[in-house]
Amino acid sequence: MQNNVYEEKKHFNIIDVMIIIGALLIIVGIIFRAQIIDIFTHSGKQTTFSVTFEADNIPLNLSEKIVDGNTVTWLEKSAQLGTLSELKKDAAVIYVPNTVTNGDTTYKDGTFTKITSSDTVKISGTFTAQGNSNDGCYVNGTDFLAIGMTVTLATPTAQFEVIITSITGR
Repeated sequence: MQNNVYEEKKHFNIIDVMIIIGALLIIVGIIFRAQIIDIFTHSGKQTTFSVTFEADNIPLNLSEKIVDGNTVTWLEKSAQLGTLSELKKDAAVIYVPNTVTNGDTTYKDGTFTKITSSDTVKISGTFTAQGNSNDGCYVNGTDFLAIGMTVTLATPTAQFEVIITSITGR
């Protein structure tokens, strides 16, 4: 008499393959976790930047409170930046419209005259900032500071608006 017992061969199916792929992905994720986080947060690439700025038409009494060595904060982002240095103060230039009188009529002719202001100054200088490089400066890893931006800086005694003219890494 013949034995009806037969041996069953086991084959891989799609569920087995998905379990193996899932396990491999978990292992890869654990191995590269630190690198993936670093890519997205830029936490390991902090450098010091020198940021050059200009501020026009600052009133004289306010300009006296803005001096080398003052610490500055980026007011809109509440980000501590660094210290002011290389400050240069010049008389501000103002353009006033020219007027023409023709008989009893006075009107502006669309041209301007350049005059030097005695009440305001133009301030230029630099400040330092800690950040990450990417064609600009990520302050605190999230707040992007770039050339051409207008930002409000605050010192312990003054607030003033500047335009960023250059950013260089040290």
